[in-house]
Order: sequence, then C-alpha cells, then structure tokens
Amino acid sequence: MATTPFSTFTFGDAMIRQSQNTARLSFEIQFRAVKRRLDTETNAKKEIYNNMDTTIEPQLGDLRRQRKAAEAQKVSMEDYLGKSRTNIKKSTDFLNKLLPKLADASISASPTAEAEFNSLRDQLNNALKTFIPNNNFENSLLDKTTKLKSSANPSGIADYASFGSSLARQQAVGVFVSTSSDGIEVNVGLSRGFGETLGLLRQKLTQDFDFAKAKQVQAVSKMKEIDKAIDKKVAVEKLDVLKDIQKMEKDQKNTLKSLSLNFEFSQANSEILADRNSFNTPERGSVVNLITGARANLNKIKKGSMMNMFI
Repeated sequence: MATTPFSTFTFGDAMIRQSQNTARLSFEIQFRAVKRRLDTETNAKKEIYNNMDTTIEPQLGDLRRQRKAAEAQKVSMEDYLGKSRTNIKKSTDFLNKLLPKLADASISASPTAEAEFNSLRDQLNNALKTFIPNNNFENSLLDKTTKLKSSANPSGIADYASFGSSLARQQAVGVFVSTSSDGIEVNVGLSRGFGETLGLLRQKLTQDFDFAKAKQVQAVSKMKEIDKAIDKKVAVEKLDVLKDIQKMEKDQKNTLKSLSLNFEFSQANSEILADRNSFNTPERGSVVNLITGARANLNKIKKGSMMNMFI
C-alpha cells in the first residue's frame, strides 16, 4: 500500500490543522451563543413594541373619556334628529294637506259642510296626537309638541255649529298659503288661527333641528380630532421603540459580521504562519533535508530491480 511521503505531511502539520479545526468549532459555538443573546434582546424589544397599544392605554385615559363623551353626544343627536325629521314632516303634511281642506270646509255652504268640517277637525286633532315625544335635556332641547298632545282638542277649533259665521270659523282655522316645497324649510303666509300656531310650531321644530344638527357635526368633528390625537400619541411612543429595534438589528448584524471577519482573518494568518514554519520545506543541506531526499529517491526505485532487492 502506498504511503504518504514524509515530505508532504508531518506531525506538526497535523497538530496545526487540528488546532485550526478546534478553533473553528469553538468559534461557531461562541458565535451561536452571541447571536442567541442578541436575538433574545431584540425579540424582547419587539414584544414591548407589539404590546404598546395596551401599555400606552393608561396614558390615553383623558382622551378616551373625551372621545366617549363626543360619541355619546353624536348618538344622542342622531336619535333626536331622527325624531325631529319625523315631527317636521308631520307638521308639514298637516299644514299642506289637512289644514287647507279644513279651511275650505269652514266657508262651505253645502248641506254636508258641517259634517265634513267636524270630521276634518277630528282628523286633524288625532293627527296632532301622533307627534313623537322628543327631548334632549343635555342640550336643553325640550319637546315642543307636549301641549298639543296633552289637550283633548289639540287644535282648539270648536264644532262647526259653535261659530256664528263662516268668517269666524275661517279665522279659527287660519288661512295658510305655502311658499315653499321644502319639507324642512319654514313656510310663510299664515293668517291668525290654528294655522299660525302650527306654522310657528314647525318653525321651532326646524330651529331645534338645525341646532341639533350643528351639535352632531361638532361631535363628529371632535371625535375625529381626538382620534388623530390618540394616533399621534401612540405613533410617537411607538416610534422611539421602533427606532431602538432598528438600531439593535443593525448593531447585531454588524457585530456578527465583525466577529466572523475577525475569525476568518485570524485563521488565514494561522495558515500562513503554519505553512511558513512547516517541516514540509526543510532547509537545504540540513539532516532532515538529506533524509527526506534519500527517502524520495528510494521511493523512485522500481519494484523487481536489483537495487530494490537490497532495500
């Protein structure tokens, strides 16, 4: 079996290579340990970042309370506005439909005029009782229809026969002339009588509606303003932690890279020194050089030759 020539491998070489392998293994163990520690520190910071919505919450208490109040105001106004729309529409229908019919019946001279007048008056009274109770005490918005609904005869218009003349009946009803097709806008052109009362009622309902609408818009605007303030505060708090995480990740990358480069540089230097001091290149004329040369020449002798037989 062929053997490795003495000139190509020595015990010293083996020791050097073994030392290098041991150093690399030791470095890898230390490298992983450093990386694990740095990863743990970075992950702990990331955990803090991920939980910041909860940890920051106590600092947002005042803003949260303000937003809750603004949201309650918005919801309260939505309810009030919904009922206001219904009541304004009702008052508009009474003014534009029932009252003109009652006014016509008040001056009618037909045989059925009395029955028709009393029937329409009763329809009007029943309709007036359908107004929806609508209060918002927090904003001093009181129901304007309470007096009408609490009366047995909300319109205050007596029976047909109670009036001494058609003019008196007509004046009690009130002549109404609509000048607007908008169900929310206040119509004008009312004479005295219940028509004027109903017209003024709708005007008040509309004024309260406008006031409540402004309150609602104000509440929504306040909510948006608070939301922005909350987002800004959270973002500022998170930004500092996020910057810390980014710095830690960058430092970790640089640290590991530096360790790796330093080790490889050290290994390369060790190999250069090992080759420089290796017995593979004995000094010319030295005993080792002579023995190595002789051994090399012996290896060249062919098998079966005379010289080979004496070796």
